[in-house]
Amino acid sequence: AVPEPTVSGSVVDEIAITGAAIGLPGMGDVFAPDTVRTLLEGENLISAIPGDVRERIAKKGIQRVEKTADGRTRIVEVNEPEETIQLAGQAGAFDLSDWGYPDDFSGALDRASQLALAAAMETLKDARIPLVRKTKTTKSGKQLGAGWSLPDGMADDTGVIFCSLFAGTGSAIEGAGESSTGAFDRKYLRRIMALGHGAIASWIGAKGPNVLVNTACASTTSGLALAQDWIRLGRARRVLVIGADDVTEADGLLEWVGSGFLSVGAASVEADVEKAALPFDRRRQGLVLGMGAVGLMVESAADAEARGLRPIAALLSAEISNSAGHPTRLDPEHLGQVMEKTVKQAALRLGMTPAEM
Repeated sequence: AVPEPTVSGSVVDEIAITGAAIGLPGMGDVFAPDTVRTLLEGENLISAIPGDVRERIAKKGIQRVEKTADGRTRIVEVNEPEETIQLAGQAGAFDLSDWGYPDDFSGALDRASQLALAAAMETLKDARIPLVRKTKTTKSGKQLGAGWSLPDGMADDTGVIFCSLFAGTGSAIEGAGESSTGAFDRKYLRRIMALGHGAIASWIGAKGPNVLVNTACASTTSGLALAQDWIRLGRARRVLVIGADDVTEADGLLEWVGSGFLSVGAASVEADVEKAALPFDRRRQGLVLGMGAVGLMVESAADAEARGLRPIAALLSAEISNSAGHPTRLDPEHLGQVMEKTVKQAALRLGMTPAEM
């Protein structure tokens, strides 16, 4: 049984979200100004996959698992483009130079890490945390610009958590070991090692804890729980939690990840978005692949108040759990226990009963 929750005498009791950013597919610009409105209003951001990608998938000799109307499964051979995945949430325009990153910096990073860097900058802006110009003194005594950094007093206790499932994978699949000159690309390792969290810390001068979290679809949620723990344990005073993935690049991961999801029956082959996008429906025949990025600034409510900032949300409770079962099959009984525990924990912090939540 899952233990009953208790309210600990932690150093920091209230955790707040003071800034956020969202990058979405299906828009002219991944980080367009109206991404939040678009998301909340439920606009369709799914579009058709290019024909050449579907043709390459059809040639891979895939045998996919298909669920029948009576709930059973069967193996179906995929031979034609029309039998492969048809739809995805695909990215619009995106260029890191729009956020001031130089080409030699961003070019050493994979796609997910680049999205993470943009989300980080947007989140800092929303959290009202400006970067200040750094300088260095030359031998002659002149002051030269040396990049940007968090304000004095923030660098040492700001942590970064990068949450991603496929960071670095696209670069590895592409095998981009050669540069345009034919010589081996010295940036290759940096691109496949998923170092987006390190790149964010380097760019903004964050010297607090710095990690990559990969718990598949729960990565960003796990990142929030970890951020809460860091703040309550005094490891950091604020944590930049960034989630980013993109498996929909036509010349990158889409062909391979799409084939993988298709082969195990986890990807929809519907061409009609109204029949494909059924996340919690018995008629569902798999998911629709997509991309996106999110940034959340997590800090103590007391620190937010000291900065004169009104938080946009409160983080009441978080739980990291593992059913120790099949990696793609949920354990409903254990999941229910964990959810009940988390609701009780949140209710206790609010001085409420679970029924009142």
